[in-house]
Amino acid sequence: MFCEAKTSILYSLEKDGYEVLVFHTIGTGGEALEEYVRSNEVIGVIELGVNEITNHLMGGLASSGPDRLTAAGNNGIPQVVVPGSADFINFLGPETVPKKYNKKEIYSHNPEATLIRTNVRDNMFLGKTIADKLNRSQGPVVVLWPKRGLSTLDKKGKPFWDPEADTALLTALKKYLDPRIPRDRIGCLYQ
Repeated sequence: MFCEAKTSILYSLEKDGYEVLVFHTIGTGGEALEEYVRSNEVIGVIELGVNEITNHLMGGLASSGPDRLTAAGNNGIPQVVVPGSADFINFLGPETVPKKYNKKEIYSHNPEATLIRTNVRDNMFLGKTIADKLNRSQGPVVVLWPKRGLSTLDKKGKPFWDPEADTALLTALKKYLDPRIPRDRIGCLYQ
């Protein structure tokens, strides 16, 4: 969902001589990232998707466990965090969606990927959880806000467009993030 941002960042860093590894936020990708950061020499982490955290908190099927978004902070590695993909919970086919989500906005990406839209309450909880994790960081952290939506589905006219739910996440981040962590609003991440 973040092809434009990922491609632009990847190109810029590689052009400047950095070796870049990409880990997809599908559960195992986040686990692999956390393990890699714990056991290798890493100079920075750029997070473009936090849906593995959402999945862990809300019973989604692409969770990477409770330690997601902690290794870089524990090791003092600089982090840039964009709360991309915070607008959904991942499930497989529609039959894997718990009944408690039946009244939420459901999007069938394909027969093996069903997404549930997070709401205001979900995003307040998610924002506090992300802030709590980042507040424990031993190195520099910056949080960048995507003004054009949390994913490609979260744009005006798209199925997950919900400015109120997005604002709840931003409000929670502002409320709970340690004041030492800069929060910037940018609009260039999504086209």
